[in-house]
Amino acid sequence: ACAAGFNVHPLSSCYCVRAAVCPASAWSEPEEDEEGNPACKAGSVFDPEATDSCVTSACAASFMPIEDPNEVDMARAEELTSKLLLENIAGTTDLQCAKRRVLSANCALENLPQAEWKESQPHNVNFPWAQAPFCRESQWSRANHLGNGIEGFTNGHNITFPPDYRRHCAMRIRYNISTADYNGADPFDSAVVNSALNKENGGNKPAKIQVNAAHDIPTSNSAKPWENKRGYYFEQNPQVQIFDMDVYHQWCRPGFEVAGDSTRCFTSQNGQPTTNTENAKSGYCNSDLTLSVKADGSARCVAADGTETNPDNNDADFVLQLAINTNQFGRTFQDRTHSYQGRALSADQKKDCGRIHALNVRGKRGNIVQTFPGTEYDMTPNRLHVAEGDCIHFQWT
Repeated sequence: ACAAGFNVHPLSSCYCVRAAVCPASAWSEPEEDEEGNPACKAGSVFDPEATDSCVTSACAASFMPIEDPNEVDMARAEELTSKLLLENIAGTTDLQCAKRRVLSANCALENLPQAEWKESQPHNVNFPWAQAPFCRESQWSRANHLGNGIEGFTNGHNITFPPDYRRHCAMRIRYNISTADYNGADPFDSAVVNSALNKENGGNKPAKIQVNAAHDIPTSNSAKPWENKRGYYFEQNPQVQIFDMDVYHQWCRPGFEVAGDSTRCFTSQNGQPTTNTENAKSGYCNSDLTLSVKADGSARCVAADGTETNPDNNDADFVLQLAINTNQFGRTFQDRTHSYQGRALSADQKKDCGRIHALNVRGKRGNIVQTFPGTEYDMTPNRLHVAEGDCIHFQWT
């Protein structure tokens, strides 16, 4: 409740205003100045508690001051260290623990506007002149280099403002990207793009996409055909063997091979194959050697002169880590919304300027190596053709 002579602020229930100088007519809607900015009329200021409204200066000066909750808490804490803080229950002699005063800051938090879902007509109903979002294939751009197009000039798009612009505007820019690092799958073919290809649960495992098959690299596990011994996986920063000097071999005892599956062998019972299978034996031979499987199921790496060695259990080939971010493989990479103001030209601007050209800066300081994959500090547009009587709006950061 407000003290005598004060009323509750009509736009904020957490403040009191002096009744004598704050009638309902003290508040008004902002107007626009010559440049199209919101402004209050003479003798009024923006309401400090409802900044989208104006109020007379005399009324604004009468607002009750905001109490500092920290100071009140400190004073209360000092009291509580020495004794219990009690107070009488109204109208009785009974006591109760004193409650902390409801401060203006607490009141503001408790009275914040609640979220409300509102549905409106589509834009083309409210604004018949509105057009569908502009969608086109992007201009050519140098690979992994932001912004430069043909002949080294900045790519861009000219925007035409609608005739019925608003003071508060928003622009949403979305761009889709794909990569040439691998052969992309058809997103409309559910046989090649579906949730079954998602990575296995747990750990940093690759997706179940057979990158190896596209490079004629055999699988090492028919149950998981994407698995291979050269690191060709659809994953973050894969480590791959581009040179296969130590060749991975899998083999079975003669007569125990599974037709069409070099990764599995039939198990043995009394020296005869059964219908059950197990993992094939495996090992590495140098690429100059061939693998020879013996009758007992053992194997040798054989040189051209007939020299035999046992297959190695370790792969001595070196690996290269690819700087691949799978988050950037064919997706909507950015969806940015920019808020800005649209203002009508002032009378002087209409008189003095035939056209107004925007001249911006882009890039960052440094040479081409230091700024890569961005661009060096530069002006955009790099070449500006201006006619006599035109104006230039410099936007410098």
